[in-house]
Amino acid sequence: MYDTAVHPSNSTASMMPMLHFPGGGDELGTHKYIPGSRARTFTPRQIEIMRWIAKGKSDWQIAQILFISNKTVNYHVERAKQKLRVTTRTQAVLVADHLGLL
Repeated sequence: MYDTAVHPSNSTASMMPMLHFPGGGDELGTHKYIPGSRARTFTPRQIEIMRWIAKGKSDWQIAQILFISNKTVNYHVERAKQKLRVTTRTQAVLVADHLGLL
């Protein structure tokens, strides 16, 4: 699903990647870094869309809220799924939430 490379001295965290938050914040405006992910960062738009998905919104509803096209929403969802190395939206939201991205 995703890389499990973490600090070797922390055996309880061996199932989750370490996170680095540039700028020290977790606000929407920063990129999120996950070691081992394909593109390594999540854009603010990807995080915003994943938050809407977590609230149960469809691509069409998110597109209406953000004034973008359905295809653009789908693009961001697919990129986030690739970065998290999952295959479904539900998995993406669960993993992103577990990693503290949402």
